[in-house]
Amino acid sequence: MRKLVILLSVFALFACSNNDEEVEQQNVPTGFLKQVKDSNLGGIVTYDYFYSGSKLLKIVGGNQIKKYSYTGDLITDIEIYDTTQNLVSKETFEYNSNSDLVATKTLYYSNDLGYRTELIYNLDGTVLINNFNGNLLAQDTFNFSNKLYFSNSEVVKSEINFNSNTSIMQYEYDSSINPMNQVMGYSKLNLHRFNGVLISQFHQIGNIHNCNKVIIDDPNESGIVDYDYFYDANGKPSYISSDGNETSIFDLGYFQYIYQE
Repeated sequence: MRKLVILLSVFALFACSNNDEEVEQQNVPTGFLKQVKDSNLGGIVTYDYFYSGSKLLKIVGGNQIKKYSYTGDLITDIEIYDTTQNLVSKETFEYNSNSDLVATKTLYYSNDLGYRTELIYNLDGTVLINNFNGNLLAQDTFNFSNKLYFSNSEVVKSEINFNSNTSIMQYEYDSSINPMNQVMGYSKLNLHRFNGVLISQFHQIGNIHNCNKVIIDDPNESGIVDYDYFYDANGKPSYISSDGNETSIFDLGYFQYIYQE
């Protein structure tokens, strides 16, 4: 089986070294995700979660901080800062009157890069995502499209069309609840997280459950990636690992999930 590299460099989770952050209360609701430990060839990195009720305020770890902003019950901005409080990147999210995600924008300030997506909800139940790139001011160059297929509220297939080539990703799930499912507004962003060849977050993609298999059919690389889950007494994932053969610090070693009791 081939190894699926996780794109930690773009959507990785984060923190800061400010002493004030170290003593700040996390205010984690009972049963919510409190901490994640990421172990790979780069060592172990710990991520701490901070809440206001069921809203996620920030994730701290890996020498960065990732801050979430809400409008009502919807996440509208995610900002990433480094240890000196410089803004590294910002994601913005737009919704329609049904609270469906319809557009996103991601800006990387030091590189003058910008990416934009438009989401189209088709009558057959699929979702088409058109991707554009550019700079901080405008993102008007078409890059690629991605069509998502659903079953039981989960994405089961994505068709990514780039330069006349098509990559197909198929996804399978377990029956356990995703660790982030309880966080207000988080599931609305899952379509954005499926938008690419690589899995983009260490919380395995799933609207309700946890992805435990990815089948890749790509002109350059095809294969199957299996994820092994271990569950706690409440049936929630406590550890996740892949099928091994790590060769890069970006490869998945294992993740440990710690919940508020």
